[in-house]
Amino acid sequence: MIGPSGIDQEDDMPMIEIFGGLFAVLLVLFIIITLLSSYQEATRLEETPDPGEFTIGFQGEGEGHVVIASSDGIFIPALGERIDSRHICARGSPFIDFSKAIYLKRKQQIIFAIVSGGVSSMATARNCLRTTLFGQRLTIGWIIADDELLKSLSLNQLPDYIKHAVDAK
Repeated sequence: MIGPSGIDQEDDMPMIEIFGGLFAVLLVLFIIITLLSSYQEATRLEETPDPGEFTIGFQGEGEGHVVIASSDGIFIPALGERIDSRHICARGSPFIDFSKAIYLKRKQQIIFAIVSGGVSSMATARNCLRTTLFGQRLTIGWIIADDELLKSLSLNQLPDYIKHAVDAK
């Protein structure tokens, strides 16, 4: 059908329908990919951690319990507690009860995973352990948790430099 301006108006309709259909399919794909991505992120950040995931066994020679030290405090994954650096050694601090429960058992220790800027918080927690458990033998481990290590742990794959260090022992 030719309109008053002399242009065939029916020729453009199939192109508009194809473009609209293609746009709708791409929109649905985008929504599906977004939902899958958010689901995977939610599974990595579960709110109720299993305490077994945050202990490191030493081949029957004991266990290390992970505490994450950041620039503004510490996080105890087994308890799900975050403690500000000013309150690590305060009366009634969950860190004190947690550490006493660990060090009263044989062959148990705390391992600090130090993330960016967390050395001062780790030092505060270490000094708290020394004063709180004065006279007891304390073994404290630590690991620098850089970006590569944290990404690999979320993917359940250790980086090569850690595998090499473990295999060398």
